[in-house]
Amino acid sequence: MTLKLRSLLALPLVASLLATGCTSAADQGETNTTPLPAVDVNARDRDALQTGGELRLAVTAFGATLNPLAPNRNTELDEVRQAVLPFLFRSDNAGLPQPNNAFLESASETTDNPTTVTLKLNPNAKWGDGAQLSANDVAATLQACTQSGYSCRTDLPLNKVASAKAASATEVTLTFSDTQPDWRRMLAEIPMLRQDSVKDAATFNTGWTTLPKAWSAGPFVADDWAASASSLSASANPIWWGQKPLLTRLGVRKVEAENRASAYQRFQIDALRIASRDAYATATKVPDTVVRRATSTTSRSLLFNLQSTSPGSDPAVRSAIARTLDRSQVGTVANPDLGFTAAPLNSNVFLNGQSGYVDNAAAQKIERNLDTARKALEDAGWKRQGDGARAKDGRRLELRLTRVSGNQVSELEANEIQRQLSAVGIVVTIDDVTAAQYNDGSALSAGQYDMIVVARTQTGSPYADLTQTWHTDAKQNYARFSNPEIDALLDRIATTSEQNQREQLANQIDQQLWTILPQIPLYQTPELTATKSRLSGYGSRGLADIVWENVGTMK
Repeated sequence: MTLKLRSLLALPLVASLLATGCTSAADQGETNTTPLPAVDVNARDRDALQTGGELRLAVTAFGATLNPLAPNRNTELDEVRQAVLPFLFRSDNAGLPQPNNAFLESASETTDNPTTVTLKLNPNAKWGDGAQLSANDVAATLQACTQSGYSCRTDLPLNKVASAKAASATEVTLTFSDTQPDWRRMLAEIPMLRQDSVKDAATFNTGWTTLPKAWSAGPFVADDWAASASSLSASANPIWWGQKPLLTRLGVRKVEAENRASAYQRFQIDALRIASRDAYATATKVPDTVVRRATSTTSRSLLFNLQSTSPGSDPAVRSAIARTLDRSQVGTVANPDLGFTAAPLNSNVFLNGQSGYVDNAAAQKIERNLDTARKALEDAGWKRQGDGARAKDGRRLELRLTRVSGNQVSELEANEIQRQLSAVGIVVTIDDVTAAQYNDGSALSAGQYDMIVVARTQTGSPYADLTQTWHTDAKQNYARFSNPEIDALLDRIATTSEQNQREQLANQIDQQLWTILPQIPLYQTPELTATKSRLSGYGSRGLADIVWENVGTMK
């Protein structure tokens, strides 16, 4: 299908294009280089918190099924599911899965090709009715998605489970069909389910219209959830064997996204995920409110089409763009009225605060300096013309930047990038695509762009995202990028289990990406959550999981 773009040529700023003087202090470095923290949940020692109380949250819908392994589950409930279902791992502040000792005593990898793992469960772990959480429950959960007729999530390697066998009441041997170094991540993203709840395809696919207390296990237990209800609640687990939960109750109610700010304003919910400037303005006027701020799991990057016939295929042009953009300013301008100042993201692989993050932009000497950018263009033969724009061999230095029409962030980013690049003689024209064309991938797959800002949300392992984005012929390799050395490194990551080695390999790839510049990482979007000032343990969590037993109110 041919993608038709509506071209909007924004006239260059003549004064900027004609400016050829020496770089001033304002033309060097970033506006801001300090990112938001990776996590902001107002964590406090348990002895500083009181017991009792309820935390009331909102989601858009509960969905047709409450099965957390179903492909059509409502992902908004995933956070609360961690309070009422048994997760063997949970992610720390750096995004690394760690054993959840309330359910898992140990996990050891015994072979890596294929990956074989021994899981030893906490013998004290119990379901809501007091029955022991057994190895048979774990085995049944991990084998469910390998069986015919079970409608299962496809974003995790559940179909790669060759076998899951109970060696005893509390020990499971898990074997994959091949090498799966991200098995901890998989176990951090899915709960274990009671054997009866996955006993056959009919129960798995259609029997999860409710979540009875007997199928629940955690610091809280579900108060017999029903997908058809208008609200759900969970109570502190009276037989919980770990640290006693501080709250007495969790509540979740259906509230449409556009109504949540007013629900928070009317004290109907106790926390608000802020997604717009209007919501921010409303929340900050509510008494005793504080906005918890962290870097989100979404990053935005300027992607080049390396198969375009535009000047963007010239490495010198991409190098000049990287040294011209004030990425902090781009992110700040694109997210106004949120009290947010962006910081540049200096990794193509990892997020700020994530285990493995290295500033490889600095290591490769990618620093904003307009004199350096102008020299790179001059040396490559892109000379200033009478109107201030550049040309080479009669060809004008002009690039199309595709943006999403009607999307405020995309529109403001495009305008700011256009303005900044004009300072070194690069003319940017703006093409619009619809939100539908961007969201269904057709705008990217058609490849009719020179540059486009893309958003990527990291929901799991950074290594899977890395392969899908940069391996030759990968479906999401929208830059049309190919590099045999990077392909080889990606293949090594896919078969390497040791965390430090994977991080080193990933950073070798990142260093090359900063050299070749198929994209320029811009910034991470903010994660903003309005809560009462005394609420502790809950807020903007970044890559971390909430430790629900530690959520409470300051004394």
